[in-house]
Amino acid sequence: MKILKFILFLFIGISSYPQNNRELILENIDEKLKAKYGNEVNALNFVNIDDAAIKSLNYPIPDKVVDYHNVLSGMFAFTAFKNDSTVSTKGLFGLFKDGNIIWDSDTTINCIDVNALYLNSTFDINNDGKIEIMYQTEEWGAQVGTNRLYIYSWDGISGQLISKLDSIGISEIASLTNIANFDFIDVNGDGIYEITGLWYLSDEDKDEKIVTYYWNGINYSFDSTRFQPRPIDFFPQNKIDVEIKASVIRIDSVFRYNYMITNNPNSIQEINGVYFKKLIKSINVENYPYGWEYYEFFDLLAFQDFNSLTIKYKNYHIRIGESDSSIQLSSFGLPSIVSLYAQGYNQEPLDSTLTMDDYYNNILINSFNRFTLGPKKIDSPFVPINFIDTLITYSTKSSELGWIINQSTANKYDSLFNLAKTQLQQNNNNAARTTLQTVLQEVDIDSTDNLTSEAYALIKYNTEYLLSKLSEQSVLDISSINPAMSLVNPGAFTMAVKGTGFTTNSVVYFNGNARATTFVSDSTLNAQILSTDVNAAGNYPVWVNDGTTNSDTLVYKVVSTLPQPVRPVLECVRNNGDGTYTAFFGYKNDNSVSVYIPVGNKNKFTPTPQDRGQPRVFEPGRHYKVFTVNFNGSNLVWTLNGRTSTASSNSAPCN
Repeated sequence: MKILKFILFLFIGISSYPQNNRELILENIDEKLKAKYGNEVNALNFVNIDDAAIKSLNYPIPDKVVDYHNVLSGMFAFTAFKNDSTVSTKGLFGLFKDGNIIWDSDTTINCIDVNALYLNSTFDINNDGKIEIMYQTEEWGAQVGTNRLYIYSWDGISGQLISKLDSIGISEIASLTNIANFDFIDVNGDGIYEITGLWYLSDEDKDEKIVTYYWNGINYSFDSTRFQPRPIDFFPQNKIDVEIKASVIRIDSVFRYNYMITNNPNSIQEINGVYFKKLIKSINVENYPYGWEYYEFFDLLAFQDFNSLTIKYKNYHIRIGESDSSIQLSSFGLPSIVSLYAQGYNQEPLDSTLTMDDYYNNILINSFNRFTLGPKKIDSPFVPINFIDTLITYSTKSSELGWIINQSTANKYDSLFNLAKTQLQQNNNNAARTTLQTVLQEVDIDSTDNLTSEAYALIKYNTEYLLSKLSEQSVLDISSINPAMSLVNPGAFTMAVKGTGFTTNSVVYFNGNARATTFVSDSTLNAQILSTDVNAAGNYPVWVNDGTTNSDTLVYKVVSTLPQPVRPVLECVRNNGDGTYTAFFGYKNDNSVSVYIPVGNKNKFTPTPQDRGQPRVFEPGRHYKVFTVNFNGSNLVWTLNGRTSTASSNSAPCN
């Protein structure tokens, strides 16, 4: 790995300049060094900072070259060495620009292998507003080698060594060469990076052989009193303040979700992971940030930049103060409120024994959590009342989240949705549809000043869906009343009213007076007609009112004499073989409407009891075998409005 790194280091320098130009620059640096330190100092190599900062190789060298403060522009970071009698070599690092050495480290850095002396990184690791220039050396022993890191804080004029040296000028910041390079972690999530080196030689040592070097305000060094993280430890990834903006558009039956994710200026970390809670299985990812990957992780849809801040990859984190609007999803799922988890970059644990559950739980508890919009599966079976409850919840939650800008607007939608719910409970679909259409009108008006894009999409598209599922009721109408005629003084009875568009608000009116009404269905009502309503002959109007409109009107007739007869009919008699008989009766109503004849003098059996289950309401026409009566074979007489029909053991037998 180190050989590859060194080769790539050379490749960057060579690819940045033609060989003859590179040799001239290196000769120029060498000439300046010899003039300053003598002929024993030799320039080794250099990196063009401007070129290295924009390289996009898979393993660009240096590890991470950034110049946020623009203090390294146009410079070459060079390395050199000086032969020394006490150790093999002494290393030297510096910056070269416009034909001059701007700064160098002096020949105080002791190192062994001159071929492994190179620039590691440039970035502000201790959050002091300066750029840290980090050079690295490699020393190879009999079995393993050692990396050492030398850190200089550069303010644009001079560099100050801030890595602690031992008594002979060798950096105490070290890591095993044959295992891994240095890494940078933020143990406390305070924006100040710690440096880790690895010293374990086997997996059994993983839990105790990682070494962390801390910034103490003066230099980076090892402090045995400071926390030494283990390879299984997760570090803070929630030191970010994130703003999420979601918008939704519908294209035919598909909803497209667009997100703007902003890493606010007061954040400490860069964002490298965004995770949406999934409420529906089918979600299409239409777009995502360049350099990131997406994948499903338990119940999360994950977007992540796996490129580390420092381990030799160009990364595409969402920087502090910057925004990204590239995440786009599409789904048939309706907009819903979902959880979003964003994580700032920090080094992941090194221990391979951690489980997926460990990483999942880390996302949930070690992140910046906010609500946003996402697609949700529609409940099946669809129940309008339950869905209106969901809309009420969305309205309330939108107000709590600040998506509905003011309380008066929130109150308006709460009232409208609760009114629609009441109307649905009354089975008054037409009224509920009118209320929901009012919601849609108000949403369009409020979208300018009173609703965010989240509240707009949440209310609009869910309301439209509910409207599409509510069938428009028929116009309020009555087609029949049963009974529709009676003789004078029949007593109280129940009238069945048939029609369309009935709701629980519907009331039957008889001769202008509201009567107790029972809602059976949207096509049937039962009304209680009083005895006083029918104690005189006449034509009485009957209609239905649903609270807003009246139906058409039918007429109930009360007559002294029926226009046409209603006749009782004996169909046949069956011998039961045990000394009893069963008589089958029907009737014929020659009137064009149903007639009410209560049990009594005009509708009775003899001998008693008078009531043997015969009808009270007689539909028009001939009706066969309507009811049966068990008797002993003696004459059984049914009298109906002055006409009789007699059954006996001698009557026509049933086939």
